[in-house]
Amino acid sequence: MPEVTRFPYFADNQWHQPAGGQWIDSENPADGAVWAQVADCGEADVDRAVRAAKAAFYHGPWGPDAARPARAGAAPDRRPDFREG
Repeated sequence: MPEVTRFPYFADNQWHQPAGGQWIDSENPADGAVWAQVADCGEADVDRAVRAAKAAFYHGPWGPDAARPARAGAAPDRRPDFREG
């Protein structure tokens, strides 16, 4: 088999090799030739990715406080007056 590119998985802002050392062949549908391999992630890999995602969500720059304005849920101080007169 000719040398193919291996694509590890990305978690916690880093590329990782699969913990089990297993890879899945990706075949070209036109001719069936293997052109790449992707990480065959197991439980340890998924746990790492979930921990990283939770940390990014709760403590990262886009966490729950990032989308909250200073006065979350507060009504405007004044409402426009659309009455004529």
